[in-house]
Amino acid sequence: MSILQDFIAQFSALRYQNPLAQKILATRALLSQHFALDSADMSKFDKLLSELNAPLKVAVIGQFSSGKSTFLNALLGEEILPSGIIPLTSKVCEIGYGENLHLEIFYKDGTHSFAPLDFLERADPLINAQISHYKLFAPLPLLQEITFLDTPGFNSQNQEDTEVSNAILQEVDGIIWVSLIDNVGKNSEREILYNHIRHYRAKSLCVLNQKDRLKNAAEIETSLNYAREAFSGIFEEIIAISAKNALSAKTQSNSQRAQQFYEDSAIVEVFEFLHTHLMPQKAQNKEHRTLYALRALVLKYYRRLHIPQIYLRRLEGILEGYGALDSMQAQALNAQSQQLFSLLESRLLTLTQQIFSEITRVTMTFSKSAKNALGLKTTQMYEKEVYVLPLDSVLNALQRQDSPLIAEWHKLFLALKQFGAEFVREIPSFGELLQEWEKQALGTHPRGTPLFLPYVLSLPVHLQEWLVQTHTIALDFSSVMDRISSSLHSRTHELAQLLDKTLKNAIKLVCLELDSKIAKGVQAYQKDSERFPLYEPSMENIRDMLQNAIGLEYYQERLFLHNNIAKALVREIESTLASVREEHLERLRALMARNDEILGALKLVMK
Repeated sequence: MSILQDFIAQFSALRYQNPLAQKILATRALLSQHFALDSADMSKFDKLLSELNAPLKVAVIGQFSSGKSTFLNALLGEEILPSGIIPLTSKVCEIGYGENLHLEIFYKDGTHSFAPLDFLERADPLINAQISHYKLFAPLPLLQEITFLDTPGFNSQNQEDTEVSNAILQEVDGIIWVSLIDNVGKNSEREILYNHIRHYRAKSLCVLNQKDRLKNAAEIETSLNYAREAFSGIFEEIIAISAKNALSAKTQSNSQRAQQFYEDSAIVEVFEFLHTHLMPQKAQNKEHRTLYALRALVLKYYRRLHIPQIYLRRLEGILEGYGALDSMQAQALNAQSQQLFSLLESRLLTLTQQIFSEITRVTMTFSKSAKNALGLKTTQMYEKEVYVLPLDSVLNALQRQDSPLIAEWHKLFLALKQFGAEFVREIPSFGELLQEWEKQALGTHPRGTPLFLPYVLSLPVHLQEWLVQTHTIALDFSSVMDRISSSLHSRTHELAQLLDKTLKNAIKLVCLELDSKIAKGVQAYQKDSERFPLYEPSMENIRDMLQNAIGLEYYQERLFLHNNIAKALVREIESTLASVREEHLERLRALMARNDEILGALKLVMK
C-alpha cells in the first residue's frame, strides 16, 4: 500500500513543475505574433498544454476473457468495472478521475450523453454501432494520477478495433498486456504481440493474471520462464499476479489476513513498474513528444514563409536586372539616330542640287561709258550672260506636295516621328515578368481564384499586404514607360513638324535670297562692272544657305552628336526605371529582411 501512496505523492509533486509549458506558450505567442493560427493548430497547442499535467495514461490490453476487468478493479481497489466490458461493447473505455461515479457516452456524430454504469453490459448492438468511445469517471485517488484505457484489443474481427488500438498504443505512456498465466504463449497471442506490441517494448508490461490458480511458486516460476521465452524482446518486464487476491484483500476483516492476500497478489509489482519505470519515462517521453509536436507546428509555418521567401529572392533578381538595357540595342538606336541625320544631309544635298539645276543663264545688254581719243564721253553697249532663277516656277516645283522631292522629305518626317518607338516597345513588360513570377510563386493558388485569398491569409500580415499589392509594381513601371513613350512621341513629332515647317520656309528664303543676290549683283555690275562682278551662285553657296536657313546644327545636336535623341532616350529609360526599381527593391528587401528575422526566430524554436 505504501508504494502506491508514495507513487501518487511523487506524481502530484511533479505535475506542477513541468518546464515545457513555457516553451509551448512562447511558441504559440511567436507564431500568433506573425501568423493567423487556424483553429486546428490552436487546438493542438491547447492539447499540448492540457497534456502536460495530464495523468499517466496507461492502456490495458488483452485477449477476450483474460481478466482485464478484474485486473483493473484490483488496480483501482474497487469493483467498479463490470466483468466482460470489452466483449460486450468492443469500444474504448477511458477510466479517469471524477467527483462521482458516472459513465459518459460519446457518439460518432459528435454528441454525448450520460448513462448508468450497467449500460456497458446491456448496450444494444444498434446503439453500440453509433458509439465512438466511453469515459468512466470515479472518485478514486489513483485516477487523479493515472488514466487507464480499456481497449477492444486486436483479436476482434473488426478492422476498426485494430486501428483504434494501434492509435492508442502510440499515444499512451504505458501498456499493460493482461494474459492468463495457465494459458500464456499461444500462437495467436504471440502473433498479436509481435505485430502490434513489440514496437513499444520500453513502455510495455506483461501481467500474467490468476497466478492463484497454480499450485505453488515453482509452477508460477515455470509459467514466468515460459512467458519470458515466448515473449522474448516484446516486453520490458513480465510479472505474475492475482487480481482476485488483491480484491479479496479489501474484503478481509482481519488486517493480517488482508495484508497476506495483498502481498500474495503481487499487485504491488505493477505499481512498482508504474512508479520506477513509467513515471520517469513519461516525463522524458512527454518532453520528446511535446518538442516534436512543437517542431512540427513551427515547421509548418516556417515553410509557409520560407517558400515565399525563396520566390521573393527570385523577384529581387528580376527587379535588379530590369531597366538595364541591352548595349547592342542601345548602339543600334544611336546608329539609327545618326542615320536620320545623314538622311537629312542627303535630302539637303538633293534639294541643293534641285535648286541649283533650276538656275539658268540669260543674255543681258549692258552699257559701258568710256572716253574717246578726243576726250569725249561715249557709251558702249555689250551683251553678257547672267544667272537667273525663275523664282515662281522654282517655288511651285519645290513646294508642290505631289513632287518626288517632297515625298522623300515626308518619308524623313515619318521616320523621325517613329524614331525610338520600336525600341521602347521591345523593352519587356514588367507586368508580364511579374505574371510569370506569380505563376511560379503562387503555384496552385493563383490570383483571381478562390484559393488565392486563403493562401494569402495564411501568410504573415506584412507579407499579406505586400502580396495583395504586387500589381502596383507593374503599374509603376507601366506608368513610367507610358510617360517615356508619350514624351518620346511628343519630342519626335515636334522635331518632325519643326523640320517640315522650317523646310518650307527655308526653301522660300533661300530662293528669295538667291534671286535677291543675283538681282543685286546685276545692279552693282551695271553701275560699275570694274568693281562689282556679277554674282555667280554655286552648289556650295546654296548648300550653306540651306543649312543656315534650316538650322542644321540644331538637328545635328539632336540626331548626331553626343547628346542626341537616342542617347537621351536610353539615359531617360535607364534612370527613370532605376528610380522606380530602387524604390521597389528597397521595399522588397525590407520585406525579406523582416521575413529573415521571423524565419531566424522560428529556427531557434526548432533547435
